[in-house]
Amino acid sequence: MIAMLVRVVLGGIAVLALPKIVPGIKIRDFPSALKLVVVMSLIGYGVNMLLGFFTLGLWWLFSWLSFGILALIVNAFALDFASDLVGGVEVDSFSSALLGALVLTVIWGLLRWLVLFG
Repeated sequence: MIAMLVRVVLGGIAVLALPKIVPGIKIRDFPSALKLVVVMSLIGYGVNMLLGFFTLGLWWLFSWLSFGILALIVNAFALDFASDLVGGVEVDSFSSALLGALVLTVIWGLLRWLVLFG
């Protein structure tokens, strides 16, 4: 439970950095960032489950063979769709969402690495 809360808070911090790095993304405050992280996680989990079902469990192989590009597109979709559901968050276009998903992955990975090994 604590690990999940730490992940959500780290995700919220990473999401707060997006407007400073990616043009076209606006986030009002930290509670909106936390809500965005939770909704993005639920959407991403649901989409990955559906893709796993429809590819007969081979989704991990397709994602691996594409060097993670398919997972990045799923995360961009989750960011774009979650911004429509969460108040206080705006994403202008899918290209902003794609760049935001890439930056979010890098920032979140760095924050996790700092927490684990810092």
